[in-house]
Amino acid sequence: MGSITKLVPIRVDASSSNGTIHIIDSLLIDTTCLPVSHSSLSNNSTADLSIHSLVDANAAYLAESIIGDAEVYGAVKSSKNNIGRLDLLSDKQFYQTVEKQIHKQLLIALEADKTTLIFHGDSSNEQITSSSAVPTSNNSVVRIKLRLRHENIALEDEFDYDVAISGIDGFDPFSIATNIVEDLKLPSEFVTSITTSILEQIYGLQVPDSMQDGKGVPSAFILDVAKDGSTKDIAKFILKK
Repeated sequence: MGSITKLVPIRVDASSSNGTIHIIDSLLIDTTCLPVSHSSLSNNSTADLSIHSLVDANAAYLAESIIGDAEVYGAVKSSKNNIGRLDLLSDKQFYQTVEKQIHKQLLIALEADKTTLIFHGDSSNEQITSSSAVPTSNNSVVRIKLRLRHENIALEDEFDYDVAISGIDGFDPFSIATNIVEDLKLPSEFVTSITTSILEQIYGLQVPDSMQDGKGVPSAFILDVAKDGSTKDIAKFILKK
């Protein structure tokens, strides 16, 4: 019996209020194992235990984590200049933008039926041609295109993936990515990139046919605003209703 993966990709693409910092990131979230659980919220007798309160708490947690990591990463990158840790959490507009993007996508991921999100994309979209995200003759099979680059290593591969068994251990996106990395003796960093790319494609992300079309950027980081809309539409882009 089939089982659909509980992993969903969450996309963040935001700039600081003064435009000096730009964060582009993709998170892999297991909707059955969120950072902030209902049980932790229930410890507070006044907490609202609705799905919206759960999304609120997790969006805030993840936004703070992403921005906090960016502060540390920026400090390391700037260590030669002794700039120190960046202060991004105090940028309220920046924080609200990141939190809003996460909140919107996470709410869809938790509320919507994943079979609807995966199998019934907008077939009337004329921009979709020979897409990796369009199911083949088997309604649950999608064509996955890997177009990834990490430092001086480029990975191009294609395979058919049955989403209906993506929730079964050994056939889930993370296991598939791990097997590819082990078979090709790739750096371990590729596991996350491949897993993210598989998930984004089964939820509708279009990947170019060649590395040149994507300018060598990992598919997990591609966001064509002119084609797919502003960052406010990321949730609809990644997790289509």
